[in-house]
Amino acid sequence: MFKVLELHLQNHPFLGDLSLNFTTKDEYENGPYTTVIIGPNGTGKSNILRIITDIFREIENTVNGSKEQELVKCKYQMKYYLDGDIYFYTNSKRKLLQSSNGELSQSLKNNLPIGLSELALPNLIIAFSIMLNDRFFVPKDYEGRIYEYLGVRRLKTPSIGGTQTFTRRIVELLLYNIENENFINHLEEVLELIGYDKELKMVFYPRYRDKIFTGNLTSEYLTNFYLNWKEVLSKRKSPPYGHSFFINTISKDKYFIDIIVNMINSLTEKYNLNKRGSSIVFSIYDKNIISLYKDHFLYLSSLDLITDF
Repeated sequence: MFKVLELHLQNHPFLGDLSLNFTTKDEYENGPYTTVIIGPNGTGKSNILRIITDIFREIENTVNGSKEQELVKCKYQMKYYLDGDIYFYTNSKRKLLQSSNGELSQSLKNNLPIGLSELALPNLIIAFSIMLNDRFFVPKDYEGRIYEYLGVRRLKTPSIGGTQTFTRRIVELLLYNIENENFINHLEEVLELIGYDKELKMVFYPRYRDKIFTGNLTSEYLTNFYLNWKEVLSKRKSPPYGHSFFINTISKDKYFIDIIVNMINSLTEKYNLNKRGSSIVFSIYDKNIISLYKDHFLYLSSLDLITDF
């Protein structure tokens, strides 16, 4: 189990000198807890969360010898609990931490000095936000393993975002992990915690129903749909969302196009997708549907031919 216990900042450009204690010893030794940061707009709540994620990215970069090491623009100390041990770390080489045996060090484990490479780090820091102006780092070519952004801003174009992008990403992550037994067990625990039944259904709605989900789609028509979208979708001023994915990933493989077309026709027949109001609905426990269509749903989502909202 991982928990941030304390954060101390010195001369931060926005937050100044700040000391935060996130929990008590009783809380972190006796079960999970949630920390809620409350304050008016513009007082630094998002900055605090960004700093926490940047500290762990900075430690990872330093250990790995990355050039991008100074991510936090101030001196800081961090104290955290991980799997029964308590770790301290500071980026200050002048104001070192004093251990229980009197030695000075940048990093401690249970109050004893350790090397930076011996600092245990959490498996993953997830930045989750539905705010279009969140403060989190949005990686483009991030090579680390410790951080993942799951907010509404697009990874390739962080200045653009929306709840549709966010919803699509969550559904894709569910599909990627739907056959992972540990993932399903954790999902059931979350559902139970918030008072829901241990059941989850996924719903996809067909897009371009009258053009794609007719029941007699051909490979030639699907190819033309993306290559000549201006003619097929005369009211659109920009390419459909899945245009680049088709051009860069699908169009070069005729056999793969045939597979997708056959799958679309199969889904159309199974779920009557050529009829208005119809949709694809299945339980996460329906192993037959998942084994047959999981990868196909991911491709159709990337092609923007099905949507989850």
